[in-house]
Amino acid sequence: MREFSQELRETETSDGLRIALENLMRISVPEAVEARVLFEGEEEHLPDYVRDQMYMILREGVRTAVAHSNADDVVVEVNISPREVVARVWDQGPGFENSEAVTEGVGLKSMRERAELLDGSFEIATEPERGTVVKVRLPLMRRTSGAG
Repeated sequence: MREFSQELRETETSDGLRIALENLMRISVPEAVEARVLFEGEEEHLPDYVRDQMYMILREGVRTAVAHSNADDVVVEVNISPREVVARVWDQGPGFENSEAVTEGVGLKSMRERAELLDGSFEIATEPERGTVVKVRLPLMRRTSGAG
């Protein structure tokens, strides 16, 4: 089962993160909701394991936005530099009074854990009538210990 799961993930991102995200938005977001992918930077900077984990984090972000935001618009933004990849999923839904009002269920918890396993960060920001933004940042260069 683990091998099948790995194979499925590799298939999803085998043509690149941008294409995988465009396919995800086309399949996962209802037609009545505007879905956009904004992509900047070169995918060649992404090691396969970072690309795959980022995809899984963003996939869960899109699913969460579609299921819970009641938004007219869902956007995935990815910015890749040689040092890091920063991505956001934001919706134009009603939002919440504050970010603490967002309960961290299984989906958000798994997104946070995936980011932290790669020495990255995960944040949620929300405001009433301004929607919710999930932001993940993953480093592309491994930290080195000590001076060499």
